[in-house]
Amino acid sequence: MSERIVTQSQMRALEKRIMDEVGLESPILMERAAMAARSAIEALGIENKTAMVFCGPGNNGGDGLALARMLTEAGWECACFLLADPEKCSGENKRQQRILERLFGPSYLRAWPPAAGQQAEVYVDALFGIGQNRGLSGIYREAAAFLNAAKGRKVALDIPSGIHADTGIALADQDGERVYVRADLTVTFGCRKSGLMLSQGKAAAGRIVLDSCGIAYPDTTDVSSVEGVKGSLPDREDLEEILQRDPLGNKGSFGKVVLWAGGQRATGAALLCTRSCFAAGAGYVKLLSYEDNRQLVLGQVPETVFLDLKAPGKKDMLLRAAEFADVIAMGCGVGIGEDAAGTLEDLCRALSDLESWDANKLPVLILDADVLTILSAQPELWEKLKALPVTTVMTPHMIEFSRLCKLPLEEIAKDRLSIAMAFAKEHQTILVLKDAGTLIASPDGRFSISPYGNDGMAVAGSGDSLLGILAAVMGRKKDPFGSVVCGVFLHGMAGDQAADTVGRASMLPTDLTGQIGAALSQILTD
Repeated sequence: MSERIVTQSQMRALEKRIMDEVGLESPILMERAAMAARSAIEALGIENKTAMVFCGPGNNGGDGLALARMLTEAGWECACFLLADPEKCSGENKRQQRILERLFGPSYLRAWPPAAGQQAEVYVDALFGIGQNRGLSGIYREAAAFLNAAKGRKVALDIPSGIHADTGIALADQDGERVYVRADLTVTFGCRKSGLMLSQGKAAAGRIVLDSCGIAYPDTTDVSSVEGVKGSLPDREDLEEILQRDPLGNKGSFGKVVLWAGGQRATGAALLCTRSCFAAGAGYVKLLSYEDNRQLVLGQVPETVFLDLKAPGKKDMLLRAAEFADVIAMGCGVGIGEDAAGTLEDLCRALSDLESWDANKLPVLILDADVLTILSAQPELWEKLKALPVTTVMTPHMIEFSRLCKLPLEEIAKDRLSIAMAFAKEHQTILVLKDAGTLIASPDGRFSISPYGNDGMAVAGSGDSLLGILAAVMGRKKDPFGSVVCGVFLHGMAGDQAADTVGRASMLPTDLTGQIGAALSQILTD
């Protein structure tokens, strides 16, 4: 079953529902959260069982207090610090304080700071949870700095303190400083929060362990029925459903793809895109490119049908390509000059001639790179394209997206998710906003965020591989949004396989392409 991705307000609504409708009161949920955190910590396999737990004033701090009790009961040497005024804490936090005092005495809770030289194997961040909306300051900032400097394992409860639960942005204090906890492991409760997968939150969270804690029962609590909950993280079964092959299929069954990639000065884009498309399972690939690229592409991917854009009868060739294709993917290295813009206009004209076709026979359009730059500079051409009765997918990186939506990068970075979702709805397109934590947004409000990928993929050519993979997956004619999510995830998984094989610092897009088969096997055989 797919995991749900939620915002702070949606998580609060889910908690209220489980308490009101099911009867799991807050103390029970807190116990379950602490038990989940204890299990995750025990699973680390640490022999020298020493821990330091840092607790704030709210219910996240209460989770930390309950966790400290459970670790102590399990034989850990646990130092528990309450950084807040005990009388100014939340009700559930105070309840946990009283339990600790009755079990272990009034001296169990310690005040900040730790003794000089005091160390542990595990450090727990229970300072603030998902409700935090301002930066860390005072002793909380000191505690975060202490945690980050510690040599042991850092574990955050629900979300690293200092990170906004919705946007993943590191929160600024009144002086503009942004200090946040950098965890090795985050144990999050109920549902996955969007801020754990975006911006600084993606790096701060480390490895994420999700425990429902009874908040998201599939049989009793329909998470998706909470207003606005449309984010999801597909599991392997969801991906397998899209990628599974028909043993009785033929080359037409697995997608007929037309790629327009590679200009006269960007030959590698055509090769990367084409090779990735075949590696991801496409049945038939035609490449629209220039004669300069023929030898390079066919020398390494001889399965490709090569169509020369400079050959006579270009407009008829584009019409035949449109009639042939299940998917037309375009933009990698094609250039932004008059020739490329003219080809795009000719292609739009060819597609407009297909309006009388059955809607199921119309190709999906995937728009990337230089084509996006052309559209951002020529809004009249964009309007022609939007008028076509076809499903479109746009795959910009942040700079390209800034041009498309006419917003500065700084503003987009503050809330990529909301801006991406608004763009997808306004332009009725599936948007793939590439960055650390690639976003996929649908016009109907659904979204996903890729948990895969690494900084080794931050190199020219990775986007060319993504375009080829997306074209191959969408050629299977499954749910368009689900197919795009699947393609993005497959690309990230191949990138992670490549990083494991050659290392992030030296990996190339060709290394990623070489791992697509391994990533496919991981999905289809696990």
